[in-house]
Amino acid sequence: MSVVRFLASLLGWLLTPFLAWAASFLGATIAAALLSNLASPQTALVIAFTLGLASAVVVTVFWLRWIRRSRRIQRTLHITEDGTPEVLSVPEPPASP
Repeated sequence: MSVVRFLASLLGWLLTPFLAWAASFLGATIAAALLSNLASPQTALVIAFTLGLASAVVVTVFWLRWIRRSRRIQRTLHITEDGTPEVLSVPEPPASP
């Protein structure tokens, strides 16, 4: 059971970068589809890159805001309020005599 819990936590931690990647891919794909008739391919490439970057930033900001406001998501993904993974508490070794 602890293996399943660990894998769920790992996938939860990887959710933020995955969302940013998916948003950038979607933004760049939409821009490329809309700008396919543009005369200059370099201009279309720069616009697609810019739209992909902007969509990744916007989605990441909204996702992190949602994480900060939702205690349920924080507990489920085992993350702190700022979106970083919780560190497992390691018991301190007993003091040497």
